[in-house]
Amino acid sequence: MKIAFYNVDLDYIDYLKKFESAHRGFTRVPNVQYRSGNNKFFYGTVLNIQRIDYFVPISSKQHNREDDIQIKPKNDKYCKEYATLRFVYMLPIPHQCITMLNISEISNNIQKERVRKEFAYCWKFKT
Repeated sequence: MKIAFYNVDLDYIDYLKKFESAHRGFTRVPNVQYRSGNNKFFYGTVLNIQRIDYFVPISSKQHNREDDIQIKPKNDKYCKEYATLRFVYMLPIPHQCITMLNISEISNNIQKERVRKEFAYCWKFKT
């Protein structure tokens, strides 16, 4: 099994939000673009289920929902925060709408270290 983290094309997120709003009257697609111009650091992993790819976002906040999987680096006295795989926001994703996240290119050192630890945790438990 390949473990990788990805970014999603923001135009695709916008398309999904508009499509769902037009057909349902509301959307559950997460808001990742803010009016201030400071976009959310939005990344996750991709699962292939019955030959369909799904993007599962990762959140750095602790969520206690039954449909989330917690990620917590072990034996790290400095990292008390959990991250979660947010299955409630899982999206079908065309391959051309994702790019592999290169951890070394993350400019914010706090985010970079957190993502590195989350990735190491996921890699440890891959099957």
